[in-house]
Amino acid sequence: MKKLLYILSSLGLTATAAATVVSCTVPQIKEDYDLKVGLGIDRSKALDDSNLVNDLGITNFYTIGDSLSDSGGIETIGSLGLNEIFQLVRPLLDKIPDLIIMLEGLVDGIIDGMEQIPDQLKPIAKKLAHLVIKIKKEKVENVKLNIQMTDADGVEVAGYSHGFTNQKPAAVVVAEKLGFVDPSAEVTKASNGKEFKAGVSTNVVGLDLESEQYGSSKDKYNGNNYAIGGATSSTVDNFTGILLNSVQINDQAMALVKQHQTKSTDLVFMEIGGNDLFSLIDIFHNRNKTSN
Repeated sequence: MKKLLYILSSLGLTATAAATVVSCTVPQIKEDYDLKVGLGIDRSKALDDSNLVNDLGITNFYTIGDSLSDSGGIETIGSLGLNEIFQLVRPLLDKIPDLIIMLEGLVDGIIDGMEQIPDQLKPIAKKLAHLVIKIKKEKVENVKLNIQMTDADGVEVAGYSHGFTNQKPAAVVVAEKLGFVDPSAEVTKASNGKEFKAGVSTNVVGLDLESEQYGSSKDKYNGNNYAIGGATSSTVDNFTGILLNSVQINDQAMALVKQHQTKSTDLVFMEIGGNDLFSLIDIFHNRNKTSN
């Protein structure tokens, strides 16, 4: 840019002696990186499981981001959170009379008629109510979240499984191309037999959520997928922020470093931004409504 300005100013001088040349200097940007970032993360339980060497010399593959990379992350953190809450409220659930089971067919209509519950929260309230009934009916000991997408008629949509992305998430496709996932396997598994599992380590509304270690007692490993469907790089202001503000892109990166003894030959697939854009659109519309 500086050379270009010099050339342009020279052309101006040759064109007319009366021309005024304005000199400007492009400011030099100095990045002030903090080399101590991340040193405060507790890595006492980090596993040395970077041993998935492929033809490129890459020793491990991780993903952080949102639904375009998530392969079971939202299900895992949802299951962990539900089980923590389940254990807290279990004494109360035990006190709920079995009569509630008889109301199973009336629950949806009752919730629809409750003006105290916002319309956008009513589907969640219905799910929770049916969950309570299921727990009472089947004497459930633990809860596991399983995400399946359905159409307007409630019919399950093929290809949507364990997340919000049509077919395979981008990170899984990349992992397949690099040889860390066997595309022919029913369950995505790494080249040495390890499954491409979710990794979680965060705190949501006071609940410490930590994903389990996978594998046998002699070959333990932590999950590789730290992406969470709906995640952002900025703070979410609506009610979904109760969860999403605990799994922002920086939280995912911290969880990865906490659970793995990372190496310079590990590869991290990062993808983020779509949900931030939606948040900006919401802010724009809300401001317009306020101004009007």
